[in-house]
Amino acid sequence: MRKVSYYLLLALVATSVIGCGGSKTAQQDDDDMVEQKQRAPEFYALAEKINKGGGVAEVAFAESEREDFAEQKAIIEAQRLISQRYETKIAGLTKRFAEEVSGNTSAGGAEINELFSNTVKASTKTVLQGATKLKPPKTFKSKKSGKFTCYVVYGIDPDNLNQSIMDQAKTNPKLYERFRASQAFQDLQKEMEAYDGQ
Repeated sequence: MRKVSYYLLLALVATSVIGCGGSKTAQQDDDDMVEQKQRAPEFYALAEKINKGGGVAEVAFAESEREDFAEQKAIIEAQRLISQRYETKIAGLTKRFAEEVSGNTSAGGAEINELFSNTVKASTKTVLQGATKLKPPKTFKSKKSGKFTCYVVYGIDPDNLNQSIMDQAKTNPKLYERFRASQAFQDLQKEMEAYDGQ
């Protein structure tokens, strides 16, 4: 299982690198002590806007002596952060649903935990494949060290994110009906409709 995950990650990185042209030259960085968010404020603003809209977006940066390696490392970090944020979203949804249906997270918890655990496993791969580059990478070269620092911003459309949750929930019809009757389901639907209305 670990080998399969490793090869999937490797294939994803290779695909991302092939799709990212590196024709832009790196900017020389006068001050190596510039705060990280100050180097790419538009990336952070875009990610915040998407996250507030119900989607998932992350900014990541990485440093390397080679510009292409810095970009690859930044992409992998962005994907890791997106996966982490996605799992947090599922955990919150699981807790709200379990509390509403059972009164607490332990009653009927095995069935609920299995559903949402399977949701995370099955849809994380799909979600990460749906992660797209929202802006071209931004690269800086340090005058002192000669190393490159690359910033990337990747995100996922909330419709893709929420639909992957819904599709996986439908695999257990009995539990899916209970989920549809819950406030957690209503919240998920509102999130999808709000994004569609933008």
